[in-house]
Amino acid sequence: MKKLSLAIIIATVSISLVGCGNSGVVGNDNNNTSGVNNYETTTQDNSESNAQGNAQESVNNTGDISLDKAKEIALAHAGLTSDQVNFKRTELEFDNGVKKYEVEFYYNNMEYSYEVDSHTGNILSYEQD
Repeated sequence: MKKLSLAIIIATVSISLVGCGNSGVVGNDNNNTSGVNNYETTTQDNSESNAQGNAQESVNNTGDISLDKAKEIALAHAGLTSDQVNFKRTELEFDNGVKKYEVEFYYNNMEYSYEVDSHTGNILSYEQD
């Protein structure tokens, strides 16, 4: 009777170990497949971001555009270059929960004032005085 009990215990342990061994192999295969998929996705994402060009380079780690990019957006809208203007004020601020850049500059005795959404780069408002 002891031999039969011992044989059942050994068989149960053996089956358990074989089952554990197989599940580990399946898990490793899944992880490798997942790793390949992640690599492919990363490669695709990198290709897409390279296609976007300079716009992507001007985004910082918070997903916002840089101050320099906000200046470029305002100048492009005004049809001017940084060599043509004198910047009066450029700063990042919050207004009613919206994070935006205020960009002010002068050209030919005219003051240009822009508010640029720091996340999207959209011009929220502008004035020319």
